[in-house]
Amino acid sequence: MRLSIILLACLIGLISPQAVLAQSTSSAETLTVNQVVQQGREYLTQQKPAQAYALFQTYEPAYAGQPQYDYWYGVAAIRHGQPFPASLALERAIAKQPLHAGARLELVAAYIQLDQYESAEIQLNHLDSLNPPPRAQQAMDNFRQVIADRRAGKTNNPSVYSLSLDAGYDSNYLNYPDSFDLFADTILEGLAILEADGTSYNNVRGLAWKRWNGKQGMFVEASLLGQMRINHNSEASIFDTRIVHGKFSFGTELNKRNELKFGFEASHLWLDNQPYRTHTGLHATWKGAINASSELVVNGAFREFRFDQRRNDYVAWSGDVEWRKALSEQWRWRNKAGLVQESVTQDVTRQGGNARKVFISTHLDYNLSGNSQLLSTLGYENHTYSQEGFAVFNHGQAEIRDDDSIRARLEWIYMPSKHWRFSLFGQYRNQASSIDFFELDQTLVQGSVTYVF
Repeated sequence: MRLSIILLACLIGLISPQAVLAQSTSSAETLTVNQVVQQGREYLTQQKPAQAYALFQTYEPAYAGQPQYDYWYGVAAIRHGQPFPASLALERAIAKQPLHAGARLELVAAYIQLDQYESAEIQLNHLDSLNPPPRAQQAMDNFRQVIADRRAGKTNNPSVYSLSLDAGYDSNYLNYPDSFDLFADTILEGLAILEADGTSYNNVRGLAWKRWNGKQGMFVEASLLGQMRINHNSEASIFDTRIVHGKFSFGTELNKRNELKFGFEASHLWLDNQPYRTHTGLHATWKGAINASSELVVNGAFREFRFDQRRNDYVAWSGDVEWRKALSEQWRWRNKAGLVQESVTQDVTRQGGNARKVFISTHLDYNLSGNSQLLSTLGYENHTYSQEGFAVFNHGQAEIRDDDSIRARLEWIYMPSKHWRFSLFGQYRNQASSIDFFELDQTLVQGSVTYVF
């Protein structure tokens, strides 16, 4: 029952943004083509491209093929960040009116956004023959420069280097319940009471990433991430961590809408300055555009985890699918679901043996302005072990451990320049379990400053 409620909440989160958007595209009356164009132009004048695009989209079955409608539909789609439907509408307008210079100029913008540079240049060359006025010629020169810059960027080798400092508070760094008596209902009752405890902390994070672009869409990517966490509660110092993670990938652009990459990765984790865990693995990612406003990302990986206490060793197969969609200029929606299968590798294994994780999450991002945004997340995860165990945490009774957790997160990001980034997030996690000891709640609050070199 609990699982059903959680999944229903996630589904409501998935449906709501689309339902709200759909309401904005409904129309209570039938308008003539001139009325549609007039109202759409008014929306554009009022800097409301989303409403203009929704209006034109509603009347497409009725008026597609009429040059005036198609032209302004294309303009609205471009302003709304929908270059593919814009290209279709503008191509229809040009088919009926080949000398429509405005439609051709807007079509250049659509083709550039679709990375169809050759098609954009064909339109620019055609516009040259129409003796464009100085203002149009300037726009054409700007488009040619954009195409040249983007082509140059394809052959460059981009890189990112950053350093971040975080300060935060963790309400439950031990992942304990609020209070739990290990020896409840025995003669030792009250001797060992475990309680949740909080700590403030600081993180230092460094990132180096570089991509080498080759011929015919081939590329190589490499990244190195380092992080150190220092807890300020003296009892939490044993959970001070350091981690180094590296990744190396080979990839290829299958076409202008699809990309495939695969590679290997490795990391090492230190706990309280002592080696704790090493992992190595292989990964693969496919990313493809569904249309001009949405894309699909599929990830798969195999990883081996080796612990200082070898009985905890396991290997994990994982896969997930993420769907990303731009709802408008301000809103971006992402949904992700995946599965992780953990298999122990030692004869004497960790408690619970093999395990399976299933997770689903929805993310809604909102651009507050050109340099700030809000990111929201709602997620659910189930973690189930295959063998009875954990008796020491369950008053001597071994049971199958089955955890359900939900997570809600809200983050604000502010980027005043290309070098500086500030962020603040709050996160709440609640976990229910078949074993009472593993029922918990946790709150994280963190502020960060990042410098990008």
